[in-house]
Amino acid sequence: MDALFNKLAAMMGGQVNTDHLKLLACLFATYPSAFIFNALPNPLMKHLFSIGFSTYVLLGVLRSWLGFFHITATCLFTWLFMKYYHGKRGPWINFFVIMVSMSICHLDRQFSGVQGDVALDYSGALMVVIMKLSGFGFNVIDGRTKDKSTISSFHQRMQVDPTCYPTLITFFGWMFFFAGMLAGPAFDYMDYIRLLTLPLNETSPTPLTEKQRKIPLSPLKPVSIIFLKVTIMIFGLIYIHPTYNYEALTSRNYLTMPLMQRLIFVQLTGTLTRFRFYTVWFLTEGACMLVGLAFNGFDEKDKPLWNRVVNANLNTDWAQCFKVLVERWNSGGNRWLKHYVYMRLAPPPGSKQKPGIKPLFFTYLISSLWHGFLPGYFVYFLSAGLLQYVGGLMRRIVRPLMMTPDMKKGLPVIKTLYDIAGAILTVGCINILSASFMLLNSHKYMTAFSSVYYYHYLIALAGITVYYTTKSTLIPMQKRRIAKYHRQQEQQQQQQVDDLNVGQKSNPAALKVE
Repeated sequence: MDALFNKLAAMMGGQVNTDHLKLLACLFATYPSAFIFNALPNPLMKHLFSIGFSTYVLLGVLRSWLGFFHITATCLFTWLFMKYYHGKRGPWINFFVIMVSMSICHLDRQFSGVQGDVALDYSGALMVVIMKLSGFGFNVIDGRTKDKSTISSFHQRMQVDPTCYPTLITFFGWMFFFAGMLAGPAFDYMDYIRLLTLPLNETSPTPLTEKQRKIPLSPLKPVSIIFLKVTIMIFGLIYIHPTYNYEALTSRNYLTMPLMQRLIFVQLTGTLTRFRFYTVWFLTEGACMLVGLAFNGFDEKDKPLWNRVVNANLNTDWAQCFKVLVERWNSGGNRWLKHYVYMRLAPPPGSKQKPGIKPLFFTYLISSLWHGFLPGYFVYFLSAGLLQYVGGLMRRIVRPLMMTPDMKKGLPVIKTLYDIAGAILTVGCINILSASFMLLNSHKYMTAFSSVYYYHYLIALAGITVYYTTKSTLIPMQKRRIAKYHRQQEQQQQQQVDDLNVGQKSNPAALKVE
């Protein structure tokens, strides 16, 4: 099999890594497998199919017995621990142990000289497994919690009934789900159970009308769109990405370019590098559409939504602030971080206490540890947390001035210019910051940073400076605008009442009842 992929890589002129071809082949194989999965007569057969498919990928394609046993042992720990340990700290103990398991894998790769996604190994599959297992721990404890007032509606939907703890085959059918083993998406246990036990329409997270229950569901159109996107992305990766990539940011050819040309080079590099992730995520999303896992209810026009397990969102490339960018990029990972890290550290729903900055930075810290221990990961995620925090500060003092006083509409032209500026700054910052994530080596990414004078950190510093020097002026200005608006509204209402009274006095006959 390795000889086949080596030959294919050679036919492409060496522009595509052999291991990347293996990954693409495994992802494309999930599409015909989805039809087989759907045709199987019962959940047990589907569990066994997924277990068999993913086992073959780990042992036959990756040739990783170590990976197979490592993943299996980690899953067994969570299944046994959460079944027999009923303490409230169970999910956090489980989280700690499986993160240690993940760390062992990352350290082994690091000491072996493997960085990033150059080599296809089992680390990606284990990362997906960690997301599932950590969420499962919280879902189990939510099911055992009697007071549901402290549990969000999302977590109540995902809670595991304590009387229906999964069997080993069911559990591993979910953990080894064929369409999401290597690169995700991760999804909760209850979503998997609903997929296998309910009619597809009934898996909707929102209540259905009688009309919606009868609407036939077909994912063929969205899957076709997925393939069109992937084709365009692969073309860009083969013919353009070899020129515009983060390794090139350390080359003499790039470093001797004029500053403006270097800035443009960085933006093209960031965009094309995201194509690599988009391609993988789109392919996994398409397979999940075919099996029905991606079905997410209906929109207001009764059109089916196929976005339950979205990872890739092309709107990332024009996000207007870091918060939106984070929500759109790697949506599956961010759903996990939001529901099973941030929300578990922040005050419970309904609490008047504000979460503050600690849950945010701890979330980014967990995300960096989840990716590995190389310095580039910590620089990337902690810097992203800083930029998101600064973006929030600026949004707090500037954005209200770009809106009408009732905050319902943007001011003509000004709000549009504000949004454009926000998108340029946000995407520009993430494009250079991503050098740390892709290059990982401190000397390399610092060379890339210095080539554009660390502009992302200068922007953050400028934002902090502007906030603390102008908030004493801009916040009172906002309050005066709002107060003036409310006074005008009250005056208009009073004038309407006065006009009505005058009209009644001048025409008393209008008040008589015939």
